[in-house]
Amino acid sequence: MRIPLLVPAAALALVAPRLAAQASAPIRDTTAYTAAATTLRAQPDSQARVVTTLPVGWPVRVAACIAGWCDVRAGSLSGYLRADSLTLTVPRGAPGTAAAPLAPDVSIGVDLTSRLTLGVAAGRSFRLVPEVSYVSERSRSYGSSTQIATYTIDASDAEVWLGMGFYFVQPLPVRPLGAPCLLYFGPRLGAAFVSAEQKVDNLTLPSDAATSRTDLWVGAAAGAELMVSRSFSVGAEAQATKVFPGSPRVTGVTTSSLGVVQAWVDFESRGTLVLRFYP
Repeated sequence: MRIPLLVPAAALALVAPRLAAQASAPIRDTTAYTAAATTLRAQPDSQARVVTTLPVGWPVRVAACIAGWCDVRAGSLSGYLRADSLTLTVPRGAPGTAAAPLAPDVSIGVDLTSRLTLGVAAGRSFRLVPEVSYVSERSRSYGSSTQIATYTIDASDAEVWLGMGFYFVQPLPVRPLGAPCLLYFGPRLGAAFVSAEQKVDNLTLPSDAATSRTDLWVGAAAGAELMVSRSFSVGAEAQATKVFPGSPRVTGVTTSSLGVVQAWVDFESRGTLVLRFYP
């Protein structure tokens, strides 16, 4: 028989009424904890939409309490909890205190397309995501022409993409695999800086040229992430991007039949795996 388990229950019985009694007067910037597993709702109404389910011992920031309901924030999520479901002390042994966060304010992410992101909570249900990615490629090809006979082409190109995403974040009320799951979607936009070099090796008419341009792009993304621990999540994201190519700037010498390749994709859609770390 584990007598210490009776202590948290006795403490809850004394502390929870204290918080409920404060509902008639505003309270600000107060940290409280869920006294039991409870439902976070979008409005102070027992029939309002469910935002998510909080386990026992989950820390929340209480902005104000009135009429038996408290306006709270958990991570970057917000909603309303009943005042009698909160306590000012951490219930001993509560699993929620060591569980993964619902929606951390800051995250660092990387995906399979070499994109690096920084997620910053910009509101109770919104996330700003600055992003940068770098892609480079080198190639060598051989051919012949009636003008310059046999030739070799050494080519290289590089792209640096800078952008910003504006995502609405919505948690799933039901936790897959017992861990919080977040859905997000929203627009993205930015600029791409493209450069390419091409060297034609030919004894008759060698050439060496380079080009660069600045593209603008807009798109959208939708994804889901499963928060497997306090500091790590794994998810999948679908992206659609429209590119508006800029005017190329060419330097160097090129032949009439060979030049720096200026290829781009006007529209692209793809999926990618995203890993995120929460410092």
